[in-house]
Amino acid sequence: MANDRSELYTVEFSDKLALLAQQSQARLRPLVMSGTHTGKQASPCEYTDLGDLKQSSGRGNPITFDEPDHTRRWVNPVSWETPAAILDKLDDMRSKLSPQSNYSQQQVNKFNVKMDEVIIDSLFASAITGETATGSTAYDTGNDVAVGTTDLTLDKMLEAKQNLMQNEVNMDDPEEQVTMVITPHQYTSMVQIAQVSNSDYGNTVFDKDGMVTRWNGINIVVSNRLLDTNGIRATVNPGASAVREIPMFAKSGVHLGIWEDIYGEVTQQPHLSRKPWAVMSYGTFGATRLEEAKVVKIICKET
Repeated sequence: MANDRSELYTVEFSDKLALLAQQSQARLRPLVMSGTHTGKQASPCEYTDLGDLKQSSGRGNPITFDEPDHTRRWVNPVSWETPAAILDKLDDMRSKLSPQSNYSQQQVNKFNVKMDEVIIDSLFASAITGETATGSTAYDTGNDVAVGTTDLTLDKMLEAKQNLMQNEVNMDDPEEQVTMVITPHQYTSMVQIAQVSNSDYGNTVFDKDGMVTRWNGINIVVSNRLLDTNGIRATVNPGASAVREIPMFAKSGVHLGIWEDIYGEVTQQPHLSRKPWAVMSYGTFGATRLEEAKVVKIICKET
């Protein structure tokens, strides 16, 4: 029977439903640019290149003209929804708990995980470009820190940051805050580096539980949603010699477009016996890389 809740019928169990062990928020959403859009697709920004300066050669010279270059990025929305969780009066009569809010929270959790996946997948994918969204721009592999035979190292992190600085990312600008997303395996490797874990170096920020949340001006986010070079997420292959693609990016280099923010609803189903209630959640969003210069890939082998 679909959505059978018979395991809750006894009143001897706890009067609270514990949420499943799952990610409870979109970790990357506050670390990228975002905006609200309508329509079948949206262009979150346009770039204009006016050319280089030239030295004036004297007084009264003719004006020279230069046609600026214009480029445009596009983001496409994808709509998602959860299967309905049914709340039937038969179950409520035999159970001392009402799990509507727990069902809704779990559905929202799954949406937050999906939002992280959408952002992660956009970092190294081809971006849609052109006046009418008919072109594409590939990720710049020249930004790679391509040492795929070792775990995350101090040299790799420094080189990735160096690549961003060489690409004119302003590390002092709040809109350019830099984030590195790593798997639990790479986090373990990172905290074994003395320059990271030793507070004497003075460039590491720890949370109240001792987790590293920031190093050398870079936000550190741990996620199981990262891909390896075969396109397999860390949830499926958490190690086992996976060659992982670790992103480091500036906030202004990535855009999350929201057409319909995550929301849930509980609606009664009058066409079904006893008129049960259905709990569902919805969301429509998409993401794109805005600038190739602001996204770096660190290739690490999880040994």
